[in-house]
Amino acid sequence: MGALTTAAAAGRAFGAPAVQPPPPHLIIEDSRYAESAAFAAQAGAPVFRIDGDVTALWYERLDRDWRTRQSVVAGLTGADALFCLERLAMDRGLRAVFKVERQPASGERPALVHWIIAPKPRGAGA
Repeated sequence: MGALTTAAAAGRAFGAPAVQPPPPHLIIEDSRYAESAAFAAQAGAPVFRIDGDVTALWYERLDRDWRTRQSVVAGLTGADALFCLERLAMDRGLRAVFKVERQPASGERPALVHWIIAPKPRGAGA
C-alpha cells in the first residue's frame, strides 16, 4: 500500500484534496506504461493487467465484483482507461475518490493518472 500512500501525498503536493486512500481489492496495471507496472508491483493487492482496453477487466472482474460488493479499485493508467472505468463505476454507486495526473517519464505519451475508485461516501451527491 506504500504506492497508494505515495500517490495520495503527490495529490496533496499538486493541490488535490487530502484523502486517506481506502485499501484496494484490486490494482489495475496499464501495460502501455512502465510506470504503471512499477506502481502495481508496490501496491500490495492483486493485479489485473490491461492494455488500455477495460473490456476484459469489466467482464472478468469488475461487473461481478461491483454487483456483489462495492470493491475498491486503484490504478495508474492512461486517462482513456480511467474515463471508461469512471462511467462503469457510476452505474454501481462508485466514483473516483482520488485522481492525480502525472507526466510519464518518457514525456512522449499522454499523461498518466493515479486514481482510486471506491463507494461514494454516505450523503455524497451524484
